[in-house]
Amino acid sequence: MTLTLESTNNSISQKARRYFTPLLFMAGDYLAILATGSLAIKLYGLSLNSSYIYLWLPLTFIIFLAQNRAYTAMQPFIYTVRSIFYAVTYGLLACVVAIYFFTDWQAARSFFVVFWLVALILLWLERFATSLWLKRAHHLYEEIILVGAGRTAERTLHFFQNDLGYRYHVTGMIDDNPISAKLVNKYPIFGKVCESEQIIKEQKCQTVIITAPGMEKEKLQKLIVSVQPLVRNLAYVPDLIGTPMIDVKAQVLFTEEILMLHMHNNLAVRRNKIYKRVFEQVSVNNLVRQCCEYALSNMKSTIQK
Repeated sequence: MTLTLESTNNSISQKARRYFTPLLFMAGDYLAILATGSLAIKLYGLSLNSSYIYLWLPLTFIIFLAQNRAYTAMQPFIYTVRSIFYAVTYGLLACVVAIYFFTDWQAARSFFVVFWLVALILLWLERFATSLWLKRAHHLYEEIILVGAGRTAERTLHFFQNDLGYRYHVTGMIDDNPISAKLVNKYPIFGKVCESEQIIKEQKCQTVIITAPGMEKEKLQKLIVSVQPLVRNLAYVPDLIGTPMIDVKAQVLFTEEILMLHMHNNLAVRRNKIYKRVFEQVSVNNLVRQCCEYALSNMKSTIQK
């Protein structure tokens, strides 16, 4: 894949896309859950009221998918995979509780296991196929403006381009001194950072991403305050490049306006230490065995010679 983002191939307005995209994914999820229910019931030779199959069952899982942010417009695709996993698990538990307390319908325990596995597989495949089609056909892209045209902007766009969860169309960039030749040759530079407010008003873009982690603190705060009332979505890249970010969770201290990042230490749990120790021992033993075998083979060949 290249670094550039292609233009969109449809004429749907930006406002309509905000509602049409979740509806498209909901329709696909409905069909996946419907196929799962029909397949599982047919495999076990069970009978169920059609209203449950066509309405209540899909509706339950769609509600849990929405609660787990599976219909968020733009997020990494791995987040969508995780959201589907939790939504299917909790949705199935809710269905089991409802069946136990409110109906006399009975099924084998393996039925629910099969239903859970098939639902996960079909939903993942459906989401992957839909996202891949939207990405390659360049449909339902969201227009954005980037503030900053440096290395960080290049890396950000590279991630957006290679992740199925993002469909961004860059209309232009804002930077005082753009240093990326690739971005300057591909996208128009609307103006300087001090002109951001006027530029965003003229462009009527509802999503702005600030990719300038080296910007001065006061300048960044002033930029955020001036831009935030004009757009629907505002994101910025903090100065954390090079910091380990695996399993990091953000917590906002609202009254003090502080962003706190929590890093979870997996080795603080004893079982994880045991797993690590076993893995290291197995790896070392395999390495020693391979080295011994290699040394013996060399000795044999030397003796034979």
